[in-house]
Amino acid sequence: MTISKEYKIGATVAVAVLILIFGINFLKGKSLFANDTEYVVYYDKIDGLNIGSNVLMRGFKIGVVKEISFVGETAESIKVKFIINEKLKFSEDSKVKIFSRDLMGTRGLDIISGTSTKMKKDGDVFEGIVEETFKSEIGRQIAPLKNKAEMILSSIDSMLVSVHKIVNSETEMKIRTSLNSVSKTLKNLESTSVTLDKALKKETTSLTSIMVNVESITANLRKNNDHISKILSNTATISDTLNSSRLGKNLRNISETLDNLNIISQKVASNQTSVGAMINNREFYNNLNETVSNLNRVILDLEKNPKKYVGFSVFGSGKSSNSKASYAIVFLESYIKLKRTPENKDLQELFYNGKYLYVYKIYNKNSRAISKLEKLKKSYPKAYIQEIK
Repeated sequence: MTISKEYKIGATVAVAVLILIFGINFLKGKSLFANDTEYVVYYDKIDGLNIGSNVLMRGFKIGVVKEISFVGETAESIKVKFIINEKLKFSEDSKVKIFSRDLMGTRGLDIISGTSTKMKKDGDVFEGIVEETFKSEIGRQIAPLKNKAEMILSSIDSMLVSVHKIVNSETEMKIRTSLNSVSKTLKNLESTSVTLDKALKKETTSLTSIMVNVESITANLRKNNDHISKILSNTATISDTLNSSRLGKNLRNISETLDNLNIISQKVASNQTSVGAMINNREFYNNLNETVSNLNRVILDLEKNPKKYVGFSVFGSGKSSNSKASYAIVFLESYIKLKRTPENKDLQELFYNGKYLYVYKIYNKNSRAISKLEKLKKSYPKAYIQEIK
């Protein structure tokens, strides 16, 4: 029997289609010659799970994902159907977890067995669990580091702003000036070092000669040690003789006198005695010098203007008891005569009761002086009225 060419082609195509179907199902994990068990699991999100994704149990492939679809009109959840190739039994409290199979994010299902004695049947629903993706896990781990980095960057930014405020142009100029000064100082130190080195080199010969002389003197002292001992012995004998003679008593008197002079000098040097205070206290010296200078000026002024001093002493004691008193508004008073300054140049100077009074004005009536003083008190709170008889 001869097989026609068309029959051969049709048979070949049919076999190819069967092989294709078998291959596709084989790649999807389906078996054409075994009864598969189908189960369902629901998720809010599947994060990259696809039809054909592997179903594992303890790392061993036992099935594939058959179908993925939304549930409800508003897609409240996602329904995932998967088939198990082998006749495996699962407890009712078993769970199905979506997990990442590799770092590239390939997703699959992992069946976690429970402890219940009741087993699931074909078409039963598993409780679904979603494992975080590698990307989300890294993001969760890095989030605290990111927050800390942001805080550090914020602190660095604040610090840089503060440094910028501190290091302004004026501060920069000062720093440059300081660096220039340090550079000049280092150059001076280097120059000084060179000069010292040259000086030491020049004086090396002199130092060598001095050391030779010292060595020679030491050798001579060693050779004449006996003679030196005799000289010292004779000196001790002469000292004992002087000590036993009247000269020794005189020397002791001189020593006591020197001790007394030392005690006196110590008292003069300290501030606890009057003489020591006069010598060591600079302020006392300045006050004494100023008093002498003021006394000298008073004497000179007395020689030049005797009527001023004599007139007030007569004014204070020579007048009759029936004379009227005067009332002066005094701004300043002093036991010494003051130099003319902008503060007292327009004031009258009176010497009364042993003091110099610098008077604004003299009134015949006390009421007029009081009235004027009340006006002046705002500008000159220390002013007062002095009655002059």
